[in-house]
Amino acid sequence: MTKRKTGNWLNNLSAEERYRRAREKLSSTETQQGLVNDALKQMRWHENTKWLIERTEVQGQVEPSYAAHAFEALQRSLVEHEIINLCSFWDNAAKNSHSIPTIVALAEGPEIERLVFQDHKSKYPGESVGQIEGEKAVRVLDQTIKAAKRKSESDALKSLKNLRHKMAHSLIESDAEQKGKLFKEPAYSMVGPTFRQTQIIVRNLYCCLSGTSFNFQDSRKIASRNAAYFWSGVTINVKG
Repeated sequence: MTKRKTGNWLNNLSAEERYRRAREKLSSTETQQGLVNDALKQMRWHENTKWLIERTEVQGQVEPSYAAHAFEALQRSLVEHEIINLCSFWDNAAKNSHSIPTIVALAEGPEIERLVFQDHKSKYPGESVGQIEGEKAVRVLDQTIKAAKRKSESDALKSLKNLRHKMAHSLIESDAEQKGKLFKEPAYSMVGPTFRQTQIIVRNLYCCLSGTSFNFQDSRKIASRNAAYFWSGVTINVKG
């Protein structure tokens, strides 16, 4: 994650306010929005898109025909939608964003670690247990922030973000490409691993900063089950 100026919106905030905003950007009970909610939506999109891109049950029913052109357009639009939304998790830190870099910018530093430690420690009655859990939360938060920075600089994510930029602005070449920057050839096979890593980072940030857990694995199983029940029952009768 390249270090960028985050502006006065961050520099002028107290540690307590940064901590509060980071938690709110992860999941707001008031607005029902936040990074966790975005991850759940992305999960459902991904499980449905896989059925039309990676599996043969549906696309195998579409023989070469005029209708096949429409099906290919549907596939492209679903893939583009998923890539655009996946990349938004990694938008640069900004006051009005709840991207991973925004939450990392808010949550990084010893003052926030102290607040995280105190919050986790207070949830356990025993002094020794609370101490252990508090230290564990700080350690996981530090590891997660480092993982987020590594992921932000990964070739796969840079390739997908470059493709997202070209799609969003109808560009043949991005500014970076015109300056000679080379990117890995983007492919849908990058989306699944990138989202899984993104999901792990979101989960860990949420657990450390909110002091509660969230079972993404069960949510993924439900999304996968629902998609399977729907798409496995779809029959396509191509007219021409």
